[in-house]
Amino acid sequence: MNLKDWDIHVDLVRADKLEPKTLGNIHWDTDLKAATIGVLSPEDYKLPYKAMLDDMEFTIVHELVHLELASLPRSEASRRVEEHAVNEIADALLNLARHQ
Repeated sequence: MNLKDWDIHVDLVRADKLEPKTLGNIHWDTDLKAATIGVLSPEDYKLPYKAMLDDMEFTIVHELVHLELASLPRSEASRRVEEHAVNEIADALLNLARHQ
């Protein structure tokens, strides 16, 4: 993804700082080209170590895809469809990266 001109930080956050049933989030400012990704802290994971790392990686890529799509119009009505598309794109990107 072409996000080189963005200042992106990743923070580990506790579960109570995330929306229920989520593993991460992103907040961005398009004017400043700055973003912060929150990823569930290892302290709150209940997965084996390798599965946890894979999940954290997926979460970061998922949130970066959201950032890439930030300029598109968004609405509550399109949120479910957007999440599905973002999941599919993130999965495809990770599969490509693993097979290079």
